Amino acid sequence: LAKVIDEMGWSRRQFSKYVLGTSVCEDIICVGAIAVVTGFASGGGMSASALSTSLGKLAVFFLVVLVFGLICVPRLLKSVGKHDDEALLLTILGCCFFVSYWAYRFQLSLALGAFLVGFIGASSVVRTRIGRLVDPLKSMFSAMFFVSIGLLVDPGACWANIGAIVLVSVVVVLGKGLNCFLGGILTGQSIRESVQMGMSLAQIGEFAFMVAIICVGRMNTETCPMFEIAIGASLVTTFLNPFLIRLSEPVGLWAQRTCPKRLARWIDT
Repeated sequence: LAKVIDEMGWSRRQFSKYVLGTSVCEDIICVGAIAVVTGFASGGGMSASALSTSLGKLAVFFLVVLVFGLICVPRLLKSVGKHDDEALLLTILGCCFFVSYWAYRFQLSLALGAFLVGFIGASSVVRTRIGRLVDPLKSMFSAMFFVSIGLLVDPGACWANIGAIVLVSVVVVLGKGLNCFLGGILTGQSIRESVQMGMSLAQIGEFAFMVAIICVGRMNTETCPMFEIAIGASLVTTFLNPFLIRLSEPVGLWAQRTCPKRLARWIDT
Protein backbone atom coordinates (compact mmCIF):
# COMPACT_ATOMS: atom_id res chain seq x y z
CA LEU A 1 0.00 0.00 0.00
CA ALA A 2 2.72 2.45 0.98
CA LYS A 3 4.81 1.51 -2.05
CA VAL A 4 1.95 2.08 -4.50
CA ILE A 5 1.12 5.45 -2.95
CA ASP A 6 4.78 6.47 -3.07
CA GLU A 7 5.19 5.38 -6.69
CA MET A 8 2.16 7.46 -7.67
CA GLY A 9 3.60 10.54 -5.96
CA TRP A 10 0.70 10.78 -3.51
CA SER A 11 2.74 10.48 -0.30
CA ARG A 12 2.12 14.12 0.67
CA ARG A 13 -1.59 14.08 -0.02
CA GLN A 14 -3.98 14.53 2.86
CA PHE A 15 -5.64 11.12 2.64
CA SER A 16 -2.33 9.19 2.50
CA LYS A 17 -1.41 9.74 6.13
CA TYR A 18 -4.83 8.55 7.25
CA VAL A 19 -4.63 5.51 5.01
CA LEU A 20 -1.18 4.48 6.27
CA GLY A 21 -2.09 5.24 9.88
CA THR A 22 -5.23 3.13 9.62
CA SER A 23 -3.22 0.32 8.05
CA VAL A 24 -0.78 0.36 10.97
CA CYS A 25 -3.68 0.28 13.46
CA GLU A 26 -5.14 -2.71 11.59
CA ASP A 27 -1.82 -4.51 11.93
CA ILE A 28 -1.69 -3.80 15.66
CA ILE A 29 -5.22 -5.15 16.09
CA CYS A 30 -4.34 -8.17 13.97
CA VAL A 31 -1.26 -8.77 16.14
CA GLY A 32 -3.66 -8.96 19.09
CA ALA A 33 -5.78 -11.42 17.13
CA ILE A 34 -2.68 -13.51 16.48
CA ALA A 35 -1.99 -13.63 20.21
CA VAL A 36 -5.54 -14.73 20.97
CA VAL A 37 -5.59 -17.32 18.15
CA THR A 38 -2.24 -18.67 19.35
CA GLY A 39 -3.69 -19.11 22.83
CA PHE A 40 -6.72 -20.94 21.47
CA ALA A 41 -4.61 -23.10 19.18
CA SER A 42 -2.36 -24.14 22.07
CA GLY A 43 -5.30 -25.96 23.64
CA GLY A 44 -7.08 -23.29 25.65
CA GLY A 45 -10.20 -23.42 23.52
CA MET A 46 -12.74 -20.64 23.19
CA SER A 47 -13.47 -20.39 26.91
CA ALA A 48 -13.52 -17.10 28.79
CA SER A 49 -10.55 -18.18 30.90
CA ALA A 50 -8.44 -18.95 27.83
CA LEU A 51 -9.36 -15.61 26.28
CA SER A 52 -8.50 -13.78 29.50
CA THR A 53 -5.17 -15.60 29.75
CA SER A 54 -4.22 -14.80 26.16
CA LEU A 55 -5.21 -11.15 26.48
CA GLY A 56 -3.43 -10.92 29.85
CA LYS A 57 -0.21 -12.26 28.35
CA LEU A 58 -0.56 -9.86 25.45
CA ALA A 59 -1.11 -6.88 27.76
CA VAL A 60 1.85 -7.76 30.00
CA PHE A 61 4.12 -8.35 27.03
CA PHE A 62 3.09 -5.09 25.37
CA LEU A 63 3.54 -3.11 28.58
CA VAL A 64 6.96 -4.52 29.48
CA VAL A 65 8.40 -4.31 25.97
CA LEU A 66 7.12 -0.81 25.28
CA VAL A 67 8.10 0.67 28.65
CA PHE A 68 11.60 -0.77 28.83
CA GLY A 69 12.08 -0.65 25.06
CA LEU A 70 11.22 3.03 24.70
CA ILE A 71 13.54 3.85 27.59
CA CYS A 72 16.54 1.74 26.60
CA VAL A 73 16.50 0.88 22.90
CA PRO A 74 16.55 4.39 21.35
CA ARG A 75 19.48 5.34 23.59
CA LEU A 76 21.29 2.09 22.74
CA LEU A 77 20.78 2.62 19.02
CA LYS A 78 21.94 6.23 19.24
CA SER A 79 25.10 5.17 21.09
CA VAL A 80 25.88 2.33 18.69
CA GLY A 81 25.05 4.53 15.72
CA LYS A 82 28.06 6.70 16.51
CA HIS A 83 30.24 3.86 15.27
CA ASP A 84 29.71 1.93 12.02
CA ASP A 85 26.63 0.72 10.20
CA GLU A 86 27.47 -2.94 10.76
CA ALA A 87 27.29 -2.58 14.54
CA LEU A 88 24.00 -0.69 14.24
CA LEU A 89 22.48 -3.41 12.04
CA LEU A 90 23.63 -6.18 14.39
CA THR A 91 22.19 -4.29 17.36
CA ILE A 92 18.72 -3.86 15.88
CA LEU A 93 18.71 -7.49 14.73
CA GLY A 94 19.78 -8.59 18.20
CA CYS A 95 16.90 -6.62 19.74
CA CYS A 96 14.54 -8.18 17.21
CA PHE A 97 15.64 -11.74 18.00
CA PHE A 98 15.63 -11.10 21.76
CA VAL A 99 12.09 -9.69 21.90
CA SER A 100 10.79 -12.27 19.40
CA TYR A 101 12.25 -15.03 21.59
CA TRP A 102 10.34 -13.77 24.61
CA ALA A 103 7.21 -13.46 22.52
CA TYR A 104 7.65 -17.15 21.70
CA ARG A 105 8.13 -17.96 25.39
CA PHE A 106 4.87 -16.15 26.14
CA GLN A 107 3.23 -18.35 23.46
CA LEU A 108 2.66 -15.30 21.28
CA SER A 109 3.57 -14.80 17.65
CA LEU A 110 7.16 -14.12 16.65
CA ALA A 111 5.77 -11.40 14.38
CA LEU A 112 4.55 -9.54 17.46
CA GLY A 113 8.09 -9.23 18.84
CA ALA A 114 9.52 -8.06 15.53
CA PHE A 115 6.69 -5.58 15.07
CA LEU A 116 7.23 -4.03 18.50
CA VAL A 117 10.99 -3.70 17.93
CA GLY A 118 10.29 -1.85 14.69
CA PHE A 119 7.80 0.37 16.49
CA ILE A 120 10.35 1.17 19.21
CA GLY A 121 13.16 1.65 16.69
CA ALA A 122 11.05 4.25 14.88
CA SER A 123 11.45 6.54 17.89
CA SER A 124 15.25 6.53 17.52
CA VAL A 125 17.15 9.40 15.94
CA VAL A 126 18.93 6.87 13.68
CA ARG A 127 15.74 5.31 12.32
CA THR A 128 16.50 6.53 8.78
CA ARG A 129 19.83 4.70 8.81
CA ILE A 130 18.19 1.61 10.27
CA GLY A 131 15.57 1.65 7.53
CA ARG A 132 18.28 1.85 4.89
CA LEU A 133 20.28 -0.97 6.46
CA VAL A 134 17.39 -3.40 6.90
CA ASP A 135 15.85 -2.73 3.49
CA PRO A 136 17.83 -5.55 1.73
CA LEU A 137 16.92 -7.94 4.53
CA LYS A 138 13.28 -6.86 4.29
CA SER A 139 13.20 -7.65 0.58
CA MET A 140 14.84 -11.04 1.10
CA PHE A 141 12.68 -12.17 4.00
CA SER A 142 9.52 -10.79 2.40
CA ALA A 143 10.25 -12.92 -0.67
CA MET A 144 10.86 -16.00 1.48
CA PHE A 145 7.70 -15.29 3.47
CA PHE A 146 5.52 -15.23 0.38
CA VAL A 147 7.28 -18.29 -1.03
CA SER A 148 6.41 -20.17 2.17
CA ILE A 149 2.81 -18.98 1.87
CA GLY A 150 2.66 -20.15 -1.74
CA LEU A 151 3.95 -23.60 -0.79
CA LEU A 152 1.08 -24.01 1.66
CA VAL A 153 -1.61 -23.13 -0.87
CA ASP A 154 -3.37 -26.04 -2.55
CA PRO A 155 -4.59 -24.81 -5.99
CA GLY A 156 -7.13 -27.63 -6.15
CA ALA A 157 -8.57 -26.70 -2.76
CA CYS A 158 -8.67 -23.03 -3.73
CA TRP A 159 -10.52 -23.87 -6.94
CA ALA A 160 -12.94 -26.07 -4.98
CA ASN A 161 -13.67 -23.05 -2.75
CA ILE A 162 -13.59 -20.41 -5.50
CA GLY A 163 -17.17 -19.35 -4.76
CA ALA A 164 -16.40 -18.68 -1.11
CA ILE A 165 -13.15 -16.89 -2.03
CA VAL A 166 -14.94 -14.58 -4.47
CA LEU A 167 -17.74 -13.93 -1.96
CA VAL A 168 -15.29 -13.10 0.85
CA SER A 169 -13.29 -10.86 -1.50
CA VAL A 170 -16.42 -8.94 -2.52
CA VAL A 171 -17.50 -8.57 1.11
CA VAL A 172 -14.02 -7.32 2.09
CA VAL A 173 -13.76 -4.79 -0.76
CA LEU A 174 -17.28 -3.44 -0.36
CA GLY A 175 -17.39 -3.71 3.43
CA LYS A 176 -14.00 -2.18 4.18
CA GLY A 177 -14.43 0.38 1.43
CA LEU A 178 -17.78 1.54 2.82
CA ASN A 179 -16.60 1.47 6.44
CA CYS A 180 -13.47 3.50 5.71
CA PHE A 181 -15.45 5.91 3.53
CA LEU A 182 -17.94 6.53 6.34
CA GLY A 183 -15.04 6.83 8.80
CA GLY A 184 -13.52 9.54 6.63
CA ILE A 185 -16.84 11.40 6.42
CA LEU A 186 -17.43 11.18 10.17
CA THR A 187 -13.92 12.51 10.92
CA GLY A 188 -14.42 15.59 8.75
CA GLN A 189 -12.72 14.58 5.50
CA SER A 190 -14.03 15.68 2.11
CA ILE A 191 -16.02 13.34 -0.10
CA ARG A 192 -13.09 12.94 -2.47
CA GLU A 193 -10.61 12.08 0.28
CA SER A 194 -13.09 9.74 1.98
CA VAL A 195 -13.59 7.83 -1.28
CA GLN A 196 -9.82 7.56 -1.72
CA MET A 197 -9.44 6.31 1.84
CA GLY A 198 -12.15 3.69 1.36
CA MET A 199 -10.81 2.38 -1.95
CA SER A 200 -7.19 2.37 -0.76
CA LEU A 201 -7.95 0.29 2.35
CA ALA A 202 -10.23 -2.26 0.66
CA GLN A 203 -7.87 -5.22 1.12
CA ILE A 204 -6.74 -7.83 3.64
CA GLY A 205 -3.27 -7.20 5.04
CA GLU A 206 -0.37 -9.63 5.18
CA PHE A 207 -0.95 -10.33 8.87
CA ALA A 208 -4.03 -12.29 7.79
CA PHE A 209 -1.60 -14.84 6.36
CA MET A 210 -0.09 -15.37 9.80
CA VAL A 211 -3.48 -15.82 11.46
CA ALA A 212 -4.39 -18.40 8.82
CA ILE A 213 -1.04 -20.20 9.22
CA ILE A 214 -1.51 -20.49 13.00
CA CYS A 215 -5.00 -21.90 12.50
CA VAL A 216 -4.00 -24.35 9.78
CA GLY A 217 -1.20 -25.64 12.00
CA ARG A 218 -3.80 -26.77 14.53
CA MET A 219 -6.69 -27.76 12.25
CA ASN A 220 -7.47 -30.44 9.71
CA THR A 221 -7.54 -28.48 6.47
CA GLU A 222 -9.28 -31.34 4.68
CA THR A 223 -12.39 -30.68 6.72
CA CYS A 224 -11.84 -26.96 7.32
CA PRO A 225 -11.10 -24.96 4.13
CA MET A 226 -10.68 -21.71 6.06
CA PHE A 227 -6.98 -21.43 5.18
CA GLU A 228 -7.54 -21.60 1.42
CA ILE A 229 -10.45 -19.16 1.66
CA ALA A 230 -8.47 -16.67 3.78
CA ILE A 231 -5.36 -16.86 1.61
CA GLY A 232 -7.34 -16.76 -1.62
CA ALA A 233 -9.36 -13.72 -0.55
CA SER A 234 -6.20 -11.98 0.66
CA LEU A 235 -4.42 -12.60 -2.65
CA VAL A 236 -7.42 -11.39 -4.67
CA THR A 237 -7.84 -8.19 -2.65
CA THR A 238 -4.09 -7.52 -2.65
CA PHE A 239 -4.03 -7.94 -6.44
CA LEU A 240 -6.96 -5.52 -6.83
CA ASN A 241 -5.59 -2.93 -4.41
CA PRO A 242 -3.20 -1.05 -6.80
CA PHE A 243 -6.00 -0.76 -9.37
CA LEU A 244 -8.41 0.51 -6.73
CA ILE A 245 -5.90 3.09 -5.54
CA ARG A 246 -5.40 4.38 -9.09
CA LEU A 247 -9.17 4.52 -9.66
CA SER A 248 -9.79 6.26 -6.35
CA GLU A 249 -8.95 9.74 -7.66
CA PRO A 250 -11.32 9.80 -10.67
CA VAL A 251 -14.03 8.08 -8.63
CA GLY A 252 -13.51 10.56 -5.79
CA LEU A 253 -13.73 13.51 -8.16
CA TRP A 254 -16.87 12.07 -9.74
CA ALA A 255 -18.47 11.51 -6.33
CA GLN A 256 -17.61 15.06 -5.28
CA ARG A 257 -19.11 16.54 -8.47
CA THR A 258 -22.31 14.49 -8.39
CA CYS A 259 -22.96 14.80 -4.65
CA PRO A 260 -26.06 16.96 -3.92
CA LYS A 261 -25.00 20.42 -2.81
CA ARG A 262 -27.03 20.27 0.38
CA LEU A 263 -25.39 16.99 1.37
CA ALA A 264 -21.94 18.34 0.43
CA ARG A 265 -22.45 21.41 2.64
CA TRP A 266 -23.60 19.22 5.51
CA ILE A 267 -20.50 17.03 5.17
CA ASP A 268 -18.19 20.05 5.02
CA THR A 269 -19.68 21.42 8.22
